[in-house]
Amino acid sequence: MRVGEEYDVKIESMSKRGDSGVARVQGLVIFVVGTKVGDSVKVRITKVGRGYATAEVAGQEAAAGETTEAPVDSAEPEEETE
Repeated sequence: MRVGEEYDVKIESMSKRGDSGVARVQGLVIFVVGTKVGDSVKVRITKVGRGYATAEVAGQEAAAGETTEAPVDSAEPEEETE
């Protein structure tokens, strides 16, 4: 398993801290922030440690990119005000 690889996983449980969902791929525990038990998601590996990995839900960056369009649209009315 390497950083940047993507996997389809099902979240089986929550971490002890309760801030990440836990999935398993190839026997390796993967912590995925922002998920809950029962979620089936595609994840991108962000860090690989001894016996575990961390991941993010794949496509989150694209969703964040869509929200940046709103400020661009809000800039247009400012030009009309001048």
